[in-house]
Amino acid sequence: MVVFDELHRQKNRDLWDIFAYGSPTREQPLLFAITTAGVIGDSPICEEQHEYARRILDGLYSDPSYYPCIYGLDHDEDWTDEGKPASGKRAASGWYKANPALGEFLPIDRVRQEFHAALEMPSQQNSFRRFRLNQWVGQETRFLPMEDWKACGAAFNPEELSGCDCFGGLDLSTTRDLTAFVLVFPKDDDVFILPKIFIPSDGIQKRAKADNVPYDLWTAQGFVTLTPGSQVDYEFVRKTITDLSRIYNIREIGYDRWNAAHIVQQLTDDGLTMIPIGQGFQSMNAPTAELLAMVKDHTLRHGGNPALAWMADCMTVKQDPAGNVKPVKPDRMKSKKRIDGMVATINALARLIVQEARKPSIYETERLACM
Repeated sequence: MVVFDELHRQKNRDLWDIFAYGSPTREQPLLFAITTAGVIGDSPICEEQHEYARRILDGLYSDPSYYPCIYGLDHDEDWTDEGKPASGKRAASGWYKANPALGEFLPIDRVRQEFHAALEMPSQQNSFRRFRLNQWVGQETRFLPMEDWKACGAAFNPEELSGCDCFGGLDLSTTRDLTAFVLVFPKDDDVFILPKIFIPSDGIQKRAKADNVPYDLWTAQGFVTLTPGSQVDYEFVRKTITDLSRIYNIREIGYDRWNAAHIVQQLTDDGLTMIPIGQGFQSMNAPTAELLAMVKDHTLRHGGNPALAWMADCMTVKQDPAGNVKPVKPDRMKSKKRIDGMVATINALARLIVQEARKPSIYETERLACM
């Protein structure tokens, strides 16, 4: 007998096939598969078994050797509907349909608490739908609650940050697209951010019209910086960063390695400390989660930059089976959305988090009197 738990964690069918094709050598083999719903496209073997079970339950196929049992919501069912337990001839609905133990050894108050947390934090919605409602979900979900983002937009004077410690984040683009450099300043209980969004100057009006994004207006207002020519001028970007380093104390700059080797070497030669930031789940989860926490707590101060607000609204995240998240860059050939400024912010936060974790404790900096 094989009990194969959490099948949704299997990236391929190799281990499943080892057990499935090895069992017929026994007289009465049993293979149990137990799993919560997965992320669409993440585990083909789990999706295959789920759909096979669904077809048998729907009467589309008969297989006496296969016993399917599914407690969960269909993809198009409302995950926000608490529903009601089964009573008489009435079938269970909503959350009770997905949880036969709800109200028994699974407390309804706990599920309600998790539900409200998912409403407040969009990145948790997929986890709630999967682990509490057995509902298959897509890989991407909208991340930042924009009402909270707007609440973080009070204006401030950048000159007040002169000489302050800060961390930079750099996200380079293709030469014809947007590039972003963002500084984050931990100050008192807040984190201030100063973004620099770069875009080629040639054809800016045409591009604004084609993308239906007011790049030209944002440029006139000083929220977007034009670089000379038809491509992003990396030398211009470099000079801007080095100029900022004379105003602010940039301790480190986190950057995405993609297409960055040349400018990183130049900035290193300029005396700046450059730290590569992996763009996978392991590296991006903590700073991405920190960004959401600061937005929700209203401790982020972004000054109301409309270009950055647009990118925040465009931002979606992808979630792995362990619940880690990372931002998803839109396909530049298919979408007009851009999140370069948000990725640069997350790259900067990645370095801020590391340095905050290295701060010595009071026990290392203060002498304690013996009692």
